Amino acid sequence: MKNLLKGKGKIGLTVLIVFLGIGCALLIPNININYDMTSYLPKDSNTLSGLEILEKEFGQSSLIQAMIEDVDVEDVIVLKNGLEGLPGVLEVLWLDDVIDLSIGIEFYPEEIVAPFYQDDKALITIIFEEDDHSLLMEEYVGNIREVLEGRTYSIRGNALGHIESRQVAEGEIFRVMILIVPICIVILLVASKSWFEPVVLLLVLGVGILFNMGTNALLGNVSFITMTMAMALQLAMSMDYSLFLMHRFHEEIESGLVPYQAAASAIKKAIPSITASALTTIAGFMALLIMRYSIGFDIGIVMSKGIIFSYLSVVLLMPVLMTWFAPLILKTKHKEWIPKFGPLVKIFHGTRWVIVSGLVLVAGASLFFSNKVSFLYGTETATSEESMIFQDTTRIGETFGPHQPIVLLIPNGEVSSEAELVDSLSTMTHVLKIEALVMLADPAIPREFLPEGFVRRFVGETHSRMVLYTDIEGEDDKTFEFTEELREKVSVFYETFYFVGMPTATEDIKNTVIEDAPLVMLLSIGAVFLVIAIVFRNLVLPLLLIAVIQTSIWMNLSISFIQGTQTLYIGYLVVMALQLGATIDYAVLLSNRYIEHRKTEGKIEALRHALDKSIHPIIVSASILAVAGFAEWLASDIKAVQEIGLLIGRGALLSGFMVILCLPSLLLLFDKRIRRDSKEI
Repeated sequence: MKNLLKGKGKIGLTVLIVFLGIGCALLIPNININYDMTSYLPKDSNTLSGLEILEKEFGQSSLIQAMIEDVDVEDVIVLKNGLEGLPGVLEVLWLDDVIDLSIGIEFYPEEIVAPFYQDDKALITIIFEEDDHSLLMEEYVGNIREVLEGRTYSIRGNALGHIESRQVAEGEIFRVMILIVPICIVILLVASKSWFEPVVLLLVLGVGILFNMGTNALLGNVSFITMTMAMALQLAMSMDYSLFLMHRFHEEIESGLVPYQAAASAIKKAIPSITASALTTIAGFMALLIMRYSIGFDIGIVMSKGIIFSYLSVVLLMPVLMTWFAPLILKTKHKEWIPKFGPLVKIFHGTRWVIVSGLVLVAGASLFFSNKVSFLYGTETATSEESMIFQDTTRIGETFGPHQPIVLLIPNGEVSSEAELVDSLSTMTHVLKIEALVMLADPAIPREFLPEGFVRRFVGETHSRMVLYTDIEGEDDKTFEFTEELREKVSVFYETFYFVGMPTATEDIKNTVIEDAPLVMLLSIGAVFLVIAIVFRNLVLPLLLIAVIQTSIWMNLSISFIQGTQTLYIGYLVVMALQLGATIDYAVLLSNRYIEHRKTEGKIEALRHALDKSIHPIIVSASILAVAGFAEWLASDIKAVQEIGLLIGRGALLSGFMVILCLPSLLLLFDKRIRRDSKEI
């Protein structure tokens, strides 16, 4: 490293990184962003299997409903005719498809008219030739809005949620960074030893982020949730690597070394802590790769890749930049404003039994309450209640009631069985109506005598289709009770069947992630334990460090329970892996400093020096990760991202607090065992 920093090698390395960075920047526009959360379900899941059959045998389609206010029947017919001529529209359905309007709607029963027209409001259903996730749907919906321009209207449909998710995510990817970076600069300016330090730190980590973003284009696709979070979290999680190295650089300069020697010595001494920190973070995310609900794989691979790039950027690029910019770093030095924590060592020593006993009690209580948290599982959690789509859906529901279609696919067979199934399903409380061939045509009439186009809407090559319109909204026990009853009723008539719809997809997601959770938790804990055990060559230390951070994780969830809020389950799994893998860095740094000084000093003095040299970067790193999380929570309009951001921000503060409060006492209390088990001491 000395030869690299002293010679022309640093110029070559810098030029190489610049060229690679330009290449990655050019790749960023080619990233394929996925907005379909159901696509991450296992390939053998009922929902994905149903979607494949539906597309193969019946083609793609999407359904949107529009409520137009202050219109009479004649106006609705004019609007309907205008909508029917739009590109991509297969069919427009309204009351005139059910009754003869020439007779007058006042002569028909209210239960027939009300689903389509009431209080001078009309509800029109528009069916498109593309599916909900097609990029063309944004253009088609825009055409609808043009036809309805000047009128008071609301629209609802699953495709609208996907369109809104795309629009929101595209704006948020960089908006969150614009909010976070200035706050990080302020924190770094206050916490650093030099006014120029933040420039070096952010430049180094910016390179790592650029490499990660660019290489995302080489993946098949990346979820919009991952893309929205990735840059901010990568910056926050890898900040401590650069802080560790910068603090070592200052120590080496103060010992009398010239800049290139100080940088080389700093990287040599800091690399064990940096490597351990990076590996524990990667280990936490790698546990997500085994999830059957592969949004975990998506998040895990992108974030693990990001940590690797940040690590390489700190290890390779930062020593070069510290050498280049050493005159500026040293010339702009200022006093430190964060006080020394070494004097607190006597308090930690005197209260070590009290603190450790308190830790045990808090861990037990937090574990108890964390198991009582109410979770959300579904895809609808991606949008915010403040969104226009949510408000439109609410307005339509207030007049015409909820509208949640579920497509049921059953094997082609006896018409009598289909008729009996429809009769059975019609008795269900939350089923509003059923659209099926046996309801629209007399089952006694042979299907070959019916119009071919009409039959093709309901009968495919191997499966028949029927659509259940339900009043299921949101996600609660009622939703899962309904889907369970629905499956039981269909299973009476058919052994194999498939559902495509929001309630049943939510149930599939729930069952999948609940199966994933125990293995993710065990693997993340096991992987982090193994990394720390290998780095420190000690079996006691990883147990202590994991105990502190795992308690922080349980505390984080317990707060959600106490507040009475529901937690997104995928957010819980991600934050569990992230908080364990990333915030254990704080504990690793403090422990590494303690062991380093313990080789030549008594335990009280070793802890004093460890606190003085590690609490500073711990506070800064925890603060920046908390800022990143809370910024996602406050700035994002995507509910899933808000949820994950809040958990991350709160978890960073809890982990930092618990490491500072509890770990010193644990190190003192288990000092003999740590020394006995470690081969380094």
